[in-house]
Amino acid sequence: MLVGAIGWWFSLSNAQAQQPPTHVFKGTASVDGNPAPNGTTVSAWIDGNGVAKTTVQGGTYSLSVQQTPGQSYAGKGVIYRVGGVQTGEIRKWQQGGATVANLNAYTQGAGLPARFIQECVKHALGRLPSSREDMTAQELNLANELCPALKGRMGALNPAGGGGGGGGGSGDGSLQDALACVAKVLGRMPLGPQDMTGEERLRVFQQCPALINNMDELMAMDRTGGLPGFQPDPSEQELRQVEEEIRQLEREGPREIQQELDRLDRDRSELERQLYDDLQRQLNSLEQERFDVERQRELELRNVDPRRHREVETKFQRLISSKERERFEVERRTQIQIGQQLGNLERERQDRERQLWDEYQRVFNNLEQRRFGLENEMERHRFEEERLRREQDDRQRFAREREQEEIRFRQQEELDRQRIEQERLRMEQERQREEELFRRQEELDRQRFAEELRRQQERQRQDPNIQQGSNRSGTGGGDDGQKKSGGGLPTRGFFTNSVSGSISDVDKFMDPTTLAVFGILLTLLATSLSLVKGN
Repeated sequence: MLVGAIGWWFSLSNAQAQQPPTHVFKGTASVDGNPAPNGTTVSAWIDGNGVAKTTVQGGTYSLSVQQTPGQSYAGKGVIYRVGGVQTGEIRKWQQGGATVANLNAYTQGAGLPARFIQECVKHALGRLPSSREDMTAQELNLANELCPALKGRMGALNPAGGGGGGGGGSGDGSLQDALACVAKVLGRMPLGPQDMTGEERLRVFQQCPALINNMDELMAMDRTGGLPGFQPDPSEQELRQVEEEIRQLEREGPREIQQELDRLDRDRSELERQLYDDLQRQLNSLEQERFDVERQRELELRNVDPRRHREVETKFQRLISSKERERFEVERRTQIQIGQQLGNLERERQDRERQLWDEYQRVFNNLEQRRFGLENEMERHRFEEERLRREQDDRQRFAREREQEEIRFRQQEELDRQRIEQERLRMEQERQREEELFRRQEELDRQRFAEELRRQQERQRQDPNIQQGSNRSGTGGGDDGQKKSGGGLPTRGFFTNSVSGSISDVDKFMDPTTLAVFGILLTLLATSLSLVKGN
């Protein structure tokens, strides 16, 4: 009977020894911060080879990684994929180990901290490249396939300080080098992307490749006022503070949660160890009692009559069977109690973990909402500033156009005034010439009138002599004197041929001298009317 018990014990030990070395990993699985759907595949990888696979149930998983015969996994890193997406977690394989690994896979790169993308690419490729140019085509395809968050976020590959995968020159990735390159290309340090023209941006991107690698950090510095010469307003300062809180939460939150979970795991492991130690002590005590019964049986068999050996064997066989049943019952009952207590602790841990992550997500969402609101406020502020600047530019342009219009109007007015003045001078000169002509004509008319008057007076002085001669001829000669008066003496008159001293009124009015005077008067009147009309 003793031989059978010992054989059973050794067979159990051999069965346990024949099982391959195993390390159990369990924990939560999430995609973009949300619990992974049921049935999502979770796989473990060592040295680029898949070594275990399971599925998610209720947002959690349990994965047993068994060492392949002929190989050694001791101390090697185990990385994980959730739904075909590489995660950033890594745990060391240990024989008989049981480790909690909460897996997080990210498919969206917008707003994701660069370190998560770097960890994903590092585990997917086995190294961390410094830029897109530092990867082969095959590596690029593999990185895009296993790390969807990398798309559009190539700048996140460059670690802080620009040393990631080689290089360190002016174009390798340092933000300081990128800013120095921008200042060198443009000859100045712009306040931000809006302070550069399209041509300047093209030159900067062509000649400063490090600027592309640091675009995320550069845009963050532009939003928070980190660029030289930029004076942030209170909203930007508050936004910078919120973003610093977000970075601190992303840096400290998961670590604090993991510390709390590790503490719970340690408590659970300690309790589990105590429970199994108690169980082992109970089993050892029962085994000792069983051994004492067998020793007592041996003593009695030596001391009693051989004919009573069968009776003694039967009695002690019942005692041994009773001890074995008691041991089995104690072990079964204790195992059930241990399993229940460990199950309760595991549920409490999961509840605590969900509570911690929910609190973390709530705080993170609140900070993200604050940042989103501040960014919108700043965007409205910048839009308002741009509108005011355009209005100011329009007002200045309108003022310049109005000033130029006034200048043109004054110039045109001056030209019109000069033209009017020239016209006035021309008319004045014309009037002076006409007046001079009028004076000359008037002088000539006066001279002609005077000459005509002198001639008339001269003729009148001669008429009495002619009259006297006529009278003398008439008294002396009869018909001869009449002939002379009728045919030989000069006559006057326009319509009649009256003799001197007998001119009619009509002939006096139509006298050439009188007509000349009337002509002069009409000329003076017409000239005066022309001058009046001209003025």
